[in-house]
Amino acid sequence: MRTRIMALTVLAGVLGVVPATKAWDGGVTVVRPGTIDILTATVVADHWVTLGLVGDGDTDLDLYVYDPFGRLVGFDEGATDDCLIRFYARYTGTYTIKVVNRSKLFSNRFAIAID
Repeated sequence: MRTRIMALTVLAGVLGVVPATKAWDGGVTVVRPGTIDILTATVVADHWVTLGLVGDGDTDLDLYVYDPFGRLVGFDEGATDDCLIRFYARYTGTYTIKVVNRSKLFSNRFAIAID
């Protein structure tokens, strides 16, 4: 699986997007067939974080979030490309977000938001 890395900056629930690999089109990007997009988000501790992803309907997308220590704090492996994760940020730091395209044939255009 190919991996693409992007960065998000999240401070006290406010989202700012900083792309690491390509121009960001209003929070919408494309994950290619059989690949993983990896995003990082700086999150402030001691609050609930909601992460939502909406795909274009072409493939199954799965979403995973890891804390600054690499521990899984939330995931959505539903059979669609709409994902929602809510977790309590126990630590301030860089969280890793993985978007996995389960299709081997089709890309999926998705938007992602954090609050």
